[in-house]
Amino acid sequence: MWLVPPPTQGQALIVRDSAWAESQAPAYDRPVNPNLYLIRPGEVLTVTFLKTSLSNLRLAVNAEGKLVHSTLGMYDLRGMTLTQVRQRLQEPLARQYNAREIDISIGAPTMVTITVLGAVALPGSYQGWTSQRVSDMITVAGGLTSDGSSRRILFSGGPVSIPVDLDRATYLGQDSLNPRLYAGYRIEVPYRSEARVQVIGEVQRPREIELLPGDSVASLLKMAGGVSRSVAEPVIELLGQQGKRLNGSDVVSGGEIIGVRDARIGASQPILIMGEVMTPGQYPAQVELTLAQAIQKAGGTTAGANLSRVTVFRQAETEAWSKVEQFRYAIDGLTHNGDMMSFALRAGDSVVVPRVLGFVKVSGLVVRATVVPYATGKTAGYYINAAGGVLPKADRTEVNLTNRITNLSSRVDVSTQVQDGDEITVVPLEATP
Repeated sequence: MWLVPPPTQGQALIVRDSAWAESQAPAYDRPVNPNLYLIRPGEVLTVTFLKTSLSNLRLAVNAEGKLVHSTLGMYDLRGMTLTQVRQRLQEPLARQYNAREIDISIGAPTMVTITVLGAVALPGSYQGWTSQRVSDMITVAGGLTSDGSSRRILFSGGPVSIPVDLDRATYLGQDSLNPRLYAGYRIEVPYRSEARVQVIGEVQRPREIELLPGDSVASLLKMAGGVSRSVAEPVIELLGQQGKRLNGSDVVSGGEIIGVRDARIGASQPILIMGEVMTPGQYPAQVELTLAQAIQKAGGTTAGANLSRVTVFRQAETEAWSKVEQFRYAIDGLTHNGDMMSFALRAGDSVVVPRVLGFVKVSGLVVRATVVPYATGKTAGYYINAAGGVLPKADRTEVNLTNRITNLSSRVDVSTQVQDGDEITVVPLEATP
């Protein structure tokens, strides 16, 4: 890989020396962790003999990862960290140079080759500086795919495999979760898990966030950019549950929706539009505002929107969030379905435009708990058969069907049609009296 563009035909090749290359490297923005810093071929170590008149000693690691010196001897440093190299060379250096206090340090950032695999646009091997971070190499590899995880990345090849969480690093300032490249060789980006929450309403960046163990409401709000500056009295609620207000230390489950509103708005609550729209957030409630008009105010739907599963939540007099209606219509339903066009929203309504997942989850007493590709119009029985069928003690006529948007479960017949993203749970056959 070229550090500078290759010369065109007839153009003289510009030769740069190592000093020029080092001048292009970004400086370390934090102190290096010697327990993680890998010593690699080409590394030049500086040995300083403290409280002596001895000059500094420069030791180069050869292409085999070995240090070869005419008087010190030969040392295999492959896979060692800076801390381990210091321990390995301390005694022979002290003996050879009759020095008690010795420091071994590294120089300027060096160029290394990093392999980036998984859910990125352009997987492959790329060169970067040891002072750069994992996020920089993911950017070089074209960035995450639409379904790539920003929170469960693994950086390996060094003394330990390091979990990478770019959301916490970016929004919570936890730099150790976006490590520098000196600590490994390989970046693996998985696909996002099904455990996700949406944070919408009066936050700086309404978004869907992959949920990990240890995430609290407070941390999820920070990962959505924090509460909007204009909100003096934020109210944090769990949409879809009876009057469920949340504290910062609370935890939520995958599939749930956290809504933030301004308590001062009172009866004139805005309409929340979340999910697969271009600009999710709060919008002023207007008289006779229809669902279609509200979605257009939010910039329209994204390419991944599932228009057959748009759901409206409405706040009751008791401030309990309850499901009002779930509309099922075709992709062009907003322009051809008269009932949909005329459905009037009210102040405080929340509109969820889910994305197309393309699968149905099957669990419980089945031969193989799995996800099955979604097929329009298919029944619960179809997906159960695709999972290998039921086990001997299973109920063969009814299952639990969970709506992924409302998180509500109901007992249904196996002939019931299933919608995209829902979960079928095969339950035991209840004993007859």
